[in-house]
Amino acid sequence: MLIIYVWGGEWQLSKQCKRALLPLVQEALNNVRQHAAATEVRIKLERRSDGGLRLSVRDDGRGFEPAAVWQASDNDPLRHFGLRSMRERIEGCGGSFGMEAAPGHGTTIWAVLPSAGGAS
Repeated sequence: MLIIYVWGGEWQLSKQCKRALLPLVQEALNNVRQHAAATEVRIKLERRSDGGLRLSVRDDGRGFEPAAVWQASDNDPLRHFGLRSMRERIEGCGGSFGMEAAPGHGTTIWAVLPSAGGAS
């Protein structure tokens, strides 16, 4: 089941942040499909008081140990290019990226994107 919540109204994002948003959601959903064995995914978009946007993608799947992703070497199958590219895209437009996960407890990917004229 896919549930999408949108709060707030219109937000003003830079072109670079707008271009980063859709691939982030696509990659997060692809990761859920390939790895999570989830029964539910929730996507939430919230307008921030500074005009920016907070996006979260949460699943109830099998989860994983986040430290293993960032510490994996170049030949390690835990390299997770998708998570790294999500982080690079979001940080590249001045935003911040993070995740919360634990084995057996699902995963939440989040991004905070600044407004076109502000900081994250």
